[in-house]
Parts: sequence; structure tokens; C-alpha cells
Amino acid sequence: MGARIAAASLCGAYIGYERENNLKTAGIRTHSILALTSCLMMLVSKYGFTDVLGANVNLDPSRIVAGIVIAIVSLVQA
Repeated sequence: MGARIAAASLCGAYIGYERENNLKTAGIRTHSILALTSCLMMLVSKYGFTDVLGANVNLDPSRIVAGIVIAIVSLVQA
């Protein structure tokens, strides 16, 4: 799990580096934090609620993915 978090942060930092080179507003720090928090949100939504699963409980991690995509699109358009 730690490797996934590190890989997400590094990928976000790389994207931020490319944006800083093109003189865009959001840079390395913003994109690495965004990638890190997106990764953490997905890991929590996937593995964090296994103790409450039951016959009448349904979890849908794709809802969190949709929220993350909307947040990223809003950031990129800035």
C-alpha cells in the first residue's frame, strides 16, 4: 500500500513539474498533494469499510472516483 501512495505522489510531482515548465498556475506541490490525497481516498474507500459490510450494506467506490475526477478537472481548468 505504501508503494501505491509513493507512486501516486511521484506521478503527481512529475505532472506538476511539466506544468511548471509550461508556466501554468498549479505546480509540483499542488499536483503531488492532489495525487496523494486522491490515492488515500481511493484506498480508504476500497479497504476502509470492510468491517461494516453485511447483507444489507452496499458500498460503491466509483462514487468517490467521480468526485476525484471532478476535483481534478476543476483544478486543471484553473
